[in-house]
Amino acid sequence: MCPYCGVLSSRVLDSRPRYGTRTIWRRRECKHCGERYTTIEHATGSVVRSKLREAKRLLSHTITDINHIIEGWDAEAKYEQQPS
Repeated sequence: MCPYCGVLSSRVLDSRPRYGTRTIWRRRECKHCGERYTTIEHATGSVVRSKLREAKRLLSHTITDINHIIEGWDAEAKYEQQPS
């Protein structure tokens, strides 16, 4: 929430993790009034686990998609090798 006008929408201009801590400093700009401000976000274990779970799910889908593409290429190659 913008500390100047109270609107919730903002865009992130810069994100910097603070090493040795579980915090991220984000420089934001309010979409309504244009003022810039900094937020400090603290990561919790559940957020980290949630992000890891999502990354594993995406990786799993990507690997599955790649396997389907390769299977398609194999089937196409076998079809092309058949005598006419």
